[in-house]
Order: sequence, then structure tokens, then C-alpha cells
Amino acid sequence: MDKRVAILLVLFNEEKHIERLAKSIISQSYKNVFVYAIDNNSTDSSGSLLRKYLPEANVIRSSENLGFAKGNNIAAAEAIKNNEDLLFVLNSDMELEADCIKNLVDIIDKKNVAGAAPIIYFGTEKGRTKDIQCFADKVNFNSARTTTLYSGEDLNYEKIPNSIYVNTLHGGCFMIRSSAVSEIGLFNEDNFMYNDEIDLAYRIYKRNMKLLSVKDAEAWHFHDWTKKNKNGYYLQYYYINRNRFLFFYRYHKYLSFIREIMIEFSLFPFRAIWAKKTAGLKLLKYYYLGYWHGLLNKKGKSYIEFK
Repeated sequence: MDKRVAILLVLFNEEKHIERLAKSIISQSYKNVFVYAIDNNSTDSSGSLLRKYLPEANVIRSSENLGFAKGNNIAAAEAIKNNEDLLFVLNSDMELEADCIKNLVDIIDKKNVAGAAPIIYFGTEKGRTKDIQCFADKVNFNSARTTTLYSGEDLNYEKIPNSIYVNTLHGGCFMIRSSAVSEIGLFNEDNFMYNDEIDLAYRIYKRNMKLLSVKDAEAWHFHDWTKKNKNGYYLQYYYINRNRFLFFYRYHKYLSFIREIMIEFSLFPFRAIWAKKTAGLKLLKYYYLGYWHGLLNKKGKSYIEFK
């Protein structure tokens, strides 16, 4: 009997991505799929558009922005209550190749792993590319930093294996067994958003569960990486840096505090060059504010205006 797959979506003003995402879900060759979505009080038509394309989706409207972590946790709890076998965490700015879900389900069963992630390519305004955003992510739990082995490579790069064991999965596109989530939980809600997968990966690692990256399962990420997306960069790097320090607090990695502060102090000139190139020097304000609030152990949603 086919495993029941629950797609978990958290929506917050995502209407420009909904049609592309929904059509790629509809086109999946694997059909035993059920959609659970949390609309985080969007001010656009995200929720209604999703219902238009996926009328059978279970869409819960929140009266506030609960964040990525809590939104997924609510959707996961509902899916597990309904006896779904596998949870597929999926960002709304993703697009799936037709056999993506099928190939993830197959390899999770075949290799008896806790979870797996597809190869993820960059999506652009012109459409799909074959430039790899991430495949074979690995996290250093002492620095809470993630690297990917094949970022920037082309799919045809001869050294890319069909699958590879990893210790983390891309937070916006991965499949995990419901039984694993029932045992260890999904995301830590203190984070609100970003770096959620690192905390999850650490709990998976502590229980000796296995994870895979899979080349035969393909997805495209249509995030706006251009310099014009300044607010997006401000928000992203604030939460990434803050949540790294929350991770250190949570797991008593106090030596990591000292090391990271020293590293950042020494790298300031290079950070300034990077910030100017990425989104302007104002990015430094939010970049280092994230560190400061992490040191202060500030949790949950930040009420900073990222502008």
C-alpha cells in the first residue's frame, strides 16, 4: 500500500508563487498526497489561491504570523493525527519535478532512513535552471553553519553521486517520517524562522537516525536572490545569526560563543565588502543585531522593522 504523504506549507503573502507551486503538486506522479497549509495571516490572496488550485487542501487561517517553525509544527500535528506516514516540508517558492515525491518516498523506504531531500536548483525570473543551489548539505554542530558540497555546480557535473548520506536537510524542501517527528519533534519555535533545520538535524544526529540527499528527486527554488530584495536579506541574516546563538544556548555550546565572536570580529572588513555587494551596507546593521539579540537570548518573533 502506498505511503500517505502530507505536504506541509506555511503561507505568508506568497501569492506570486502559489500557481507554480500548486501546479507542480498536481502534476506529481505519486498521487497519495495530502496538503496541509497554515496561512500566517497573509494580507494577500495566498490562502484563497491555494484553495482555488488545490480545493481539497486543509488550509488553516491564523489570526497572526506564527512563523515558519510554529506554522509547520501545527500542520505536522494535524497530519500525524490523520495518520499520514511521511511529512514533506515545502516552501511556497518551490517547484517540484513530476517524480520528486515518488523518488523521495522510494529511497526512504529502500534505504530505511528517517528523511531525504531532493537536489535543489536555482529558479529565476526566466524559469528553471540546472545550477545547483544545494545538494548534500552538511552542518557543523559546533559552529551551527551549513555547507553544501555541490553548490554552483551544473547537474551534469560527473562527480555528483545519485545519493549521499548527510547530517542535515534543506529546511525548505525535505521529507521525513512521521514516526521520527513523533519521537523527536519537528522545529523549535523559539527560532520563529531560519536555521530550523539545524536544530532538527542535531536531534536526528543524537538519535543516530540517517538522512539522504537524492539527485533523482528534483526541485527548484524561486527565492529572490537579487540585490533589490534588501528587506529579505535584512530579515534572513538577522534570524540566521540570532538563531545560531540560540542553538549554542540550547545545547550548552559555550565555547562556540567565544569562537564565533572572535571570528566575526576578525572578519568585519570582509563582512562590510560582502554586505555592500549583497544588499548595501545597511545589511550590516541587521547582521550584527542578530548576533546581539542572540547573545541576549531573545527568542521567537522579533518586532524589528526590517526596512
